[in-house]
Formats: sequence, structure tokens, C-alpha cells
Amino acid sequence: MGKAQRTKGASAERELAALLSDRLGTLVKRRLGAARDGGHDLDGGLMLDSVSIEVKRQEKPSLGPWWSQACDQAARAAKVPVLAYRASRCAWSFRVPLGWVHAGFSTSDTDMTVTMGIEEFCAVVREAMTVQEEPSKA
Repeated sequence: MGKAQRTKGASAERELAALLSDRLGTLVKRRLGAARDGGHDLDGGLMLDSVSIEVKRQEKPSLGPWWSQACDQAARAAKVPVLAYRASRCAWSFRVPLGWVHAGFSTSDTDMTVTMGIEEFCAVVREAMTVQEEPSKA
């Protein structure tokens, strides 16, 4: 990977981290060394603790290979895979397992996915936090 590609990738990660920080009200930041280590690209504390976000910024999407990479990284970290991607002059899109947004499916079934925008992604993250915070009913 050339320097221009690394710079573009880092810029995309910073852009998305800032957008998510603003919408979720928590600090989201780049994981330095993620490209070298083969890990997910963003950390967001407790709010994003259960997901492994892979960020891609390219004009021609390669969704198959990107999704495979996101799933492999998430499996190593025991997290839910999230692929965030966009092209120039386009909005961010997020691909997640269907089970992450619908309780009737498993998050480990990564063949069944849903693609959503940033507002929908943040709504699902907030909902997941609400469910985690609810006390169990005995």
C-alpha cells in the first residue's frame, strides 16, 4: 500500500471517528497500528465495545473482500463485524450482520447482512446500549 493510500485511509478513519463522536456523544478515535496489526480501525469506548469497525474509502467498492476482512478481524476480537465505507460525494454506509439489528437472527451469521446509513447505525448502537443498561427482571 502506497503512502497516498495510507494517507487517504487515515483521513477517512479520522473523518468517520469525528462523525460518530458527534452523533454518539462519546469519543471515537482511530486505533493507531490497526493496519499493521490487522485489527479493526476505530475504538469508541463502552459505546462501541461490542463491534469491530473496518473503514474503507474508495471510489469503486470491493464489498466482498472488504466484508471478509471485517469478519475475520471481528472473529479474532470476538466482536460483531461492521464495514463502514464511502466514495467521494457519497454518504457513509455501514454493513452489519442481520442478527445485530434483528433478534431473530445470529450475529455470527455473516452471510445475512443489512446496509444502513450513519444515522441508522448510531440508532442501533444507542439501542444496544439501552438494552445493556436495563436491569434484569427476576
